[in-house]
Amino acid sequence: MKINTPDRLFLRFVQYIGWKIKFKHYFHNRSYQFQNLVVRLYKFFISVTVLVLHKLFPSRYTDADPFKIIHVEPERIQFKTRATFRHRGWVIDGDWDYDHSTIVGSELYACLKRRFVDNKTWEESGYIDFAHDEILRGGNAWNLATKNQIEDRCNQLDSIWYSIKYNGYKSQSELIQIDAQNTYNQNIDALHPELNEIGIDIGRDGEILWNRVGQHRLIMAKLLDVETIPVLVYRRHRQWQQTRNKVGRTTDSHDRKHPDLAEFIDR
Repeated sequence: MKINTPDRLFLRFVQYIGWKIKFKHYFHNRSYQFQNLVVRLYKFFISVTVLVLHKLFPSRYTDADPFKIIHVEPERIQFKTRATFRHRGWVIDGDWDYDHSTIVGSELYACLKRRFVDNKTWEESGYIDFAHDEILRGGNAWNLATKNQIEDRCNQLDSIWYSIKYNGYKSQSELIQIDAQNTYNQNIDALHPELNEIGIDIGRDGEILWNRVGQHRLIMAKLLDVETIPVLVYRRHRQWQQTRNKVGRTTDSHDRKHPDLAEFIDR
């Protein structure tokens, strides 16, 4: 399936313009009221766009609401895609879902396990060196740039860990209700906290792969044996979308326990 079709080139161009003008940085410096208004418009635009494109090109876009939260057992997410994907509602063919690496085998998982399970200090866990190496390699490093920022981030991660451990895993919408200022301040990945849920892709056989946003939270949820977590879906493999289509049209009982098929259970 072609990726660089005119419709997708247009969507990529819109995303590029937003990056070029540093819209997210400008957006995060505005009031919460302004951010809330804009994110409603953004979600409406993306939802309508995906809906229309699905009608025009059903093999390239999903029928699912691109902002619908589904709930997944953390242990079901065993792998992460090697290349992050930022477009919502796309359906893509090919072997991208096989190009992945294990989460428990990652250095980040090892660092967080040493910190929270083995009770090591952040220095002993290796996380500070790991984050610093990410910066030197030119990686994202969660928008960190200095050692002081890394240490501040460690304090935030401690707070997130104890919040999940003692209060349970909360969605971003729930956290906004509890402490809006802290939730907005900790949003470093997404345009708005509501979009800051763990982001996943779904492979051809329904395998759930971590894509972007919330990798620390996902690992913490694994270490704490959290039952389910809220996630947002970015892309689906074409074969999986065909499965969704089949289940949606018929009474086929194909893995209706899959979280991406939950909406069809009572039909």
